Amino acid sequence: MAIFSRRIPQRLIDQNAEFLSESETKRLVVRLNGPSTARGKDAIKTAMKDALSAEWEIVILNSFSKLGNVRYEPTLGGRNKPDLFFTPHSDPHQELIADVLAVSDEGLEEQYPVEALYWELIHELKKHRLNPNFFFLDVRAQKENSIEFRLPGLDRHKQTIFGPQFINFLKSIEAGRGQPCKFELMTDNAAIRISYNPGQTSTGYRHPSFTEPASVTQNRIYSRLEDKASQLRKTGFPGPRGIILCDTSCCIAPLGRRATMPCQ
Repeated sequence: MAIFSRRIPQRLIDQNAEFLSESETKRLVVRLNGPSTARGKDAIKTAMKDALSAEWEIVILNSFSKLGNVRYEPTLGGRNKPDLFFTPHSDPHQELIADVLAVSDEGLEEQYPVEALYWELIHELKKHRLNPNFFFLDVRAQKENSIEFRLPGLDRHKQTIFGPQFINFLKSIEAGRGQPCKFELMTDNAAIRISYNPGQTSTGYRHPSFTEPASVTQNRIYSRLEDKASQLRKTGFPGPRGIILCDTSCCIAPLGRRATMPCQ
């Protein structure tokens, strides 16, 4: 998924060719086209992520070139190379280096597999011939006034969530009580509530937002910035260093997410 329509990066690539070498331009173009040549799910995901980073690098390089001279990935005597070395027209003595950092929420859904747990619940309910529309999954925070939550790995759902206690919960419903009830599980690995209400018309699930940072310093953006800062310190450049933070679908959401739907 590109950030801009294809004609925009192409126009910027043509403009950037005035200060980039042919090999530098080719490297960026190869990264942009990576998803079309990658094979396999993991390779395609990696190529798409790198293509978005390359797209932002092209845009940032072009923007800086309007204000001064730009060198791309120069060797400055250290182990690492910065994305750009900038000398402003207004003051050639004020040189700086910078890295472009593109951030996203990629990987969070695997780390917090709420949707996968939900569909596994639906599967279990249908196995017992129960109407999924009468059930609701609530994944809860581990502590009060917190947004942090945990879930066991997909291969452990049967053992930790859909075990004997859950089966007894379903059997009590099958026995014909017909009254709203709930199954709650609070362990070190999971905090969930599965509610049964024969009066509701749609199933769904809810969970704390796993994209909202738990603190200023304990979040994926801060950790990525720390990594980039460490890389820039190893360039050998003694002057000002910067990090240009770019969004590739990184959602900072203030509320928990809720999904409801009729289930056939």
